[in-house]
Amino acid sequence: MDKNSFCVFLTGWLILPTCPLHQYYFIKEPLTWNEAQTYCRQKYTDLATMENADDLNQLQRLLSSSGHNSGVWFGLYSKINWKWSDGFTGSGAEYRDWGTNEPHFQMDHFCVYKYTTWSSYNCDSELKFSCYTGKDIKIKIIYCNLK
Repeated sequence: MDKNSFCVFLTGWLILPTCPLHQYYFIKEPLTWNEAQTYCRQKYTDLATMENADDLNQLQRLLSSSGHNSGVWFGLYSKINWKWSDGFTGSGAEYRDWGTNEPHFQMDHFCVYKYTTWSSYNCDSELKFSCYTGKDIKIKIIYCNLK
C-alpha cells in the first residue's frame, strides 16, 4: 500500500479508501490566469493543485495523452508568497518543481505554468490550462473472516 492508503480492522471489517488522487482536466482554450481560475471555479473545483510528484505525474500523463506539449496554467501564484488558488495549505502545499533560475519576478511574473518544469509567467498572457476536482476518497468496506 502507498502512503495515502490505510487499513482499519474492526471485528472482521477491512476498510480501504479508493481514488485518493485529484481528477485533472485539460482545457484547450487559452485564457489569462485569472480567466482560467474563474472558469475552473465555475466548472470544476479550481485551477489544478499539485501536492506531490504523484499529482504532477498524473497531470503530465493527462497532457501527454491529449497530445499537448507546451505550457499550461495551474493554480500556483504569488502576491507576496507563493500560494495555491484553492487556498490549499495542508501537507504538500510547499511542493514545488521549479525550473532552473525560477521563479523570477519580472514583468509581473506572478503566475505559474507547467511545461517540463514550473516557470513563473505574466498572468495576463493567454495559455491553455488545467482544472481539477477535489480529492474524492470513496470508502470500500470489505468483510473478512479473521478466524
